[in-house]
Formats: sequence, structure tokens, C-alpha cells
Amino acid sequence: MSHSSLSRQSITNPQGTSNVSPLHPSGSTAMNRGTGEFVIDHRLYRLFEKLREANPSVQVMVNALNIAMGPEGPSIRTCEDLEMFLEAIADFEQQGGLS
Repeated sequence: MSHSSLSRQSITNPQGTSNVSPLHPSGSTAMNRGTGEFVIDHRLYRLFEKLREANPSVQVMVNALNIAMGPEGPSIRTCEDLEMFLEAIADFEQQGGLS
């Protein structure tokens, strides 16, 4: 039996998954439980930087960030939430939060 017909799986895109973002459009009717103002601290910023360097799929990155922010904190559930999070990261960088 030959295994040549088996497709290679990717860590960031396992077999049977899609490259489509799991985030809901901001105008969707999906629940936005847990969304709110994102407070960036050094720990969360370092995680974001490590994830950016690793270049995982959007889904993997969002899942890791949501876990780090905790179940009671804000979470990234929509594209708008992700944009707000990225703006908070940019603000953290501009305000010298890196020192």
C-alpha cells in the first residue's frame, strides 16, 4: 500500500480545516460575550509578539490571546474585536509600554 495519496497536514491548517477566519463579521448576530476594552500589559504584549513571530493562523493566534485574557476578561470574537485589539497593541507601543 502506498501512502502517496495522503495529503500533508499543516500545523496551522490541519486536514479538513479552512483558511477562512473563524471570526464573525462585526455586523453579525453572534454573541459578543466578554468583549470590551482591551488592556495591554507586558505579559500580553510579549505573547502577541511571540505569536506574531511564529506566524500561526488567525484562529490559533486569537485562541491563544483569548486564553491569555481569561474567561472573565475581554475576548476577540469578531473582526472588529481583532481590529480593536490591534489598535490597543499599537497604543501600547506608542505610549512606550515597551520600556
